[in-house]
Amino acid sequence: MKRREFVKYGLTFAAGLCLSVALPRIGGKEILLPPGASDDFLKLCTSCGRCIDACPTHGLKPTSILDNLFLANKPELEGYCCVYLELVDPIPEVSEKIKSGELEPTPCRRCIESCPTGALKEGDIRIGVAEIDRSRCLGWLRETCDRCVRICPLEAVVLKGGKPHVVEERCIGCKLCEHICPTRPKAITVEKR
Repeated sequence: MKRREFVKYGLTFAAGLCLSVALPRIGGKEILLPPGASDDFLKLCTSCGRCIDACPTHGLKPTSILDNLFLANKPELEGYCCVYLELVDPIPEVSEKIKSGELEPTPCRRCIESCPTGALKEGDIRIGVAEIDRSRCLGWLRETCDRCVRICPLEAVVLKGGKPHVVEERCIGCKLCEHICPTRPKAITVEKR
């Protein structure tokens, strides 16, 4: 085999390998967009990264081309959105003070405020909805955990009969509950809606 053919076949093999990894995910992996993502998000977002830099929890990251070709380098919520600046470091006791009215929270809209194009807008900041895997949840298996209930500042995760339940109408998908869940893999995760 000549050197030229070897290089040609080697490059073809490498390209095929890359495509075999990427193709199943192209446009396939659902990602969670930042809070306030407008209906025109894909058209308006220039991937400038200002929202990523502004996020106090460092929860926004650029989407990998391997995860979603159409959203490559657009911001996605990989970590969590603090919702209120007092929950940048999520502490259940602080969230409980917010829920009881003892603490007046400061809404975090840093990503929205940093967006120069209007791809992120005030208004509906729904990111997704939390879902509980009852086969993993310690609250369901042993009634020994209520971290997700205690951390949720919007009372979107509540106890019913001693077990955590998601109130979908209240949930914005901030992922605070997912972040604080002690199980591996997580028993509560946020899915795009």
